[in-house]
Amino acid sequence: MSIWLVWVNAVVALVSVGFAIAGVLAPAALARSEVVVSTRYFAAMYATRAVPVGIAVVVAAFLSVPHGVWIALLAVAGACQVGDAVIGLWRRIPGQVAGSVIVGGVHLASMAHLLVVG
Repeated sequence: MSIWLVWVNAVVALVSVGFAIAGVLAPAALARSEVVVSTRYFAAMYATRAVPVGIAVVVAAFLSVPHGVWIALLAVAGACQVGDAVIGLWRRIPGQVAGSVIVGGVHLASMAHLLVVG
């Protein structure tokens, strides 16, 4: 994968990690409703998935992994973002939808690029 595409994926993955950490540390900043125990619980649940997946994309950028590894990693990262966008649609949170569509679009378009050009 071209170096610029690798770094674009790493940057959007870091943005996702940042929002996951912000959701745990300051859930009121991202929540559209009152912050209760379950808000903190679900923010932590989200972060336990988002942080490792995002860090894996960043680590892959530094390790220059083979195309097959990138394809699998970007498929997982993109699928996570699609799920986040669906949740954002369901909860009517436009910012979550937009962010997830952008990040997921980068990951999935990069994956498709690798599948086509190798």
